[in-house]
Amino acid sequence: EAARATTMYVPDPSSSLPGAAENFKGCTLVFPCVSVGNVGQLACDLLVNTLKLSRVGYLRHAGLLPLVGNDAYDGVKEEKGRGMGMGCLHTSAEVYFRSEMKLAVVQIRAPIAKGHQRSVSQGLLEWAKEAMFSGVVVLTSSYAYERKDSQIVGSSFRFLLNSKSLHLLNHFTEELQWKSLEPRKSGTETSPPPSDTSEAKCLASDEIFLPGAGIAKRLYTESEGAGVEVTVLLMFCSQGENVGDALEMASHLDQWLHLTPSQEEANWIQPRSWSLMFGGRFKSELF
Repeated sequence: EAARATTMYVPDPSSSLPGAAENFKGCTLVFPCVSVGNVGQLACDLLVNTLKLSRVGYLRHAGLLPLVGNDAYDGVKEEKGRGMGMGCLHTSAEVYFRSEMKLAVVQIRAPIAKGHQRSVSQGLLEWAKEAMFSGVVVLTSSYAYERKDSQIVGSSFRFLLNSKSLHLLNHFTEELQWKSLEPRKSGTETSPPPSDTSEAKCLASDEIFLPGAGIAKRLYTESEGAGVEVTVLLMFCSQGENVGDALEMASHLDQWLHLTPSQEEANWIQPRSWSLMFGGRFKSELF
């Protein structure tokens, strides 16, 4: 059974910033899926670390596997007001926020337990609706080797809109020059995209082929019944060194939401935890 929205989000008592649900009204919620190469999660690391978001709460649900670890970001002891700092413990699903930017970011650090994908999706959408977020942006990734020939050429970035976010279509395709996810009914069949963007419709569940994308498809399909505006941003990638994919994902989000003040390409600050992403440096004495 899905956790109720009132119990899924818990304010962080150690944060000096207000994290009550009413403070999220009109804000954008960014949620990363546990997917191929952890691209969405890495992109959220960049958002939290670069934009200096503060931890205001966490998500509590039976389907969120427990995890605890040291501060992953570039916090110092003096930054206790941000709910972070050296020696400050972090858990598997936390909420970061910056009120003046009207931006909230969820960071997921553990997989969703088997059999709980639906209840976690429902709980997240219920919370988003109850807190009156203006919309939910889902960051995810899908296996590059599953692409059709037509998807190999050009950018590996795609977007997907539900009925409530369809008003963004012209902005994405005409102004930002983004490419929407092609409809695909199976691993071998494709459906031709609409010839006129003004007649574009949302993709049905059986037209969405996103292997390796975690709960992105479920969030998209169930958002219609929940009445929540959902936009899915995704990268085609392979498992491995995915820092470049995360940087590209974050830059696309910045291109849309204008999160950084610079008019040029954003200068994303990689958190210190990334320095050991692939282990420590080898000893030169070995060679």
